Amino acid sequence: MHQKPRIASDIEEYRDQRWRREATRIVQTVADAERFVEQVGFAACLTDSRRPGPSLYVAVCGRRDAVLPRHVQKDEETSLTWTLKDQLIRRGKLYYGKLARGKAMFIAPRMIPHFHAIWGVRAVEERRRLSASARAHQPCTFGHSRPGLRRSMMIIATARAATEPVTDSIRM
Repeated sequence: MHQKPRIASDIEEYRDQRWRREATRIVQTVADAERFVEQVGFAACLTDSRRPGPSLYVAVCGRRDAVLPRHVQKDEETSLTWTLKDQLIRRGKLYYGKLARGKAMFIAPRMIPHFHAIWGVRAVEERRRLSASARAHQPCTFGHSRPGLRRSMMIIATARAATEPVTDSIRM
């Protein structure tokens, strides 16, 4: 059986603080959630402690060992995370979409060029790899231009995602 690598306690403490895995720094409001994603740069939406990296769900729970319950319909923390996700999308200040392995995540605008370098679709491949809906969509500019960013990296328009189901994603 594959054994999980042991991480030094000082690194775990740093992660506890940055990823809000402390009861004193939990995410409770949409403003808290927005600040959290801006601070960490990107965060998974509804993943628990079994997956590496920052997660909105874990930040809402405020503990390192947060695990999604089997029946999430009645779980208050899962419900709050779901509500915050919808509110963040409506506010339109963060990007939301599915990247590697189809996992939903939030990305701070400052991180888009970095994600584009890793997962972006080259302009010559857009016709073949993106759906017609994704190709037709105009990028969200957040009130200012971002030279060099093509529509292929505008993962899912936050304004559109507020009213339509998530259907387009960037896959490698």
